[in-house]
Amino acid sequence: MRVELRPSTFSDDVELRDVLNLIHCFTSGRHDWVALDPSVIDIAEDYLQQYLPKAAASCAELAQKGTVAATWAAGSIAVPSISVEESNLADSVHDLCRPAIFVVENENSDPVFVEAVCRAFDDKRILDALEHGWMEYAHGGGSTIESVARSEARRFRAHVRVAALLDSDSQHRTHRTENHVKGARLAELGVAVHVLTLREVENYIPNKVLAATGNRGKWSESSKRMTSLKALPLERRGYFDMKRGYVESDPSKPQQAQQAWAADLDTKILKDLCGGFGGNVLLELRKFPNLSIRDFESTGEDVRVEIRQFLTTINSVI
Repeated sequence: MRVELRPSTFSDDVELRDVLNLIHCFTSGRHDWVALDPSVIDIAEDYLQQYLPKAAASCAELAQKGTVAATWAAGSIAVPSISVEESNLADSVHDLCRPAIFVVENENSDPVFVEAVCRAFDDKRILDALEHGWMEYAHGGGSTIESVARSEARRFRAHVRVAALLDSDSQHRTHRTENHVKGARLAELGVAVHVLTLREVENYIPNKVLAATGNRGKWSESSKRMTSLKALPLERRGYFDMKRGYVESDPSKPQQAQQAWAADLDTKILKDLCGGFGGNVLLELRKFPNLSIRDFESTGEDVRVEIRQFLTTINSVI
């Protein structure tokens, strides 16, 4: 995170240990020190010259570099700054020195998607945070994700560094569900929330990955499934139940919740899409480490924009 230090941070009344722990966050690359008030750099250097003379000059340089970087980034990634002063120093250090938490519905499969997207969109900061343990996943489950995120948020004292990713479970673009309500409630608590526009994470899997899921039956059936999926307009594809598909016993009578979605679709398409791609289809992304932005764009008209927003949401708590 971009952290602004106010002059009172370097008061003689603060705990030296807190200041040193905070400085370590900057020197390790975990957070960026942004000096919105240039005079703070001189105050910090004088303070550190007294208590940590060997690091004083390098820390001042860090603040200057962080400020320049923040200035350049102002027009792109809008990562909010945390402001630290004497009154909130101890609580801020507690929050900044512990891992940020990313709550997902399925801790086994959702991270595979998140990390595939990070590679495709070249988001090294998220990948670095995961590698260094600066951010950790929390398993939210479907029905319990709100309570899990609330519990994680309570672990922070001054700055809630918790993000949450929720499936929308929508049947169409304007369909609002209980997950949208949950997301709004979590946002009120300071959790950085992204509720997917499409139905589920699986709807963002590129076709080239889905085409490799031959384990869901004979390859001839897989081929038919992919042909019918590609025949769907992107707006329909985005709200298809990728994991389960349609009721296999009678494809001409899809589940009630799918009836409006399936209206005017050819019965053969519905039949080919019966059974879907399986509950573990996200794991297929592991076989494709070099997916591109264009691959993900093929899943929906506005997917590129949404994924960038989603990554910005995660970055806001790192």
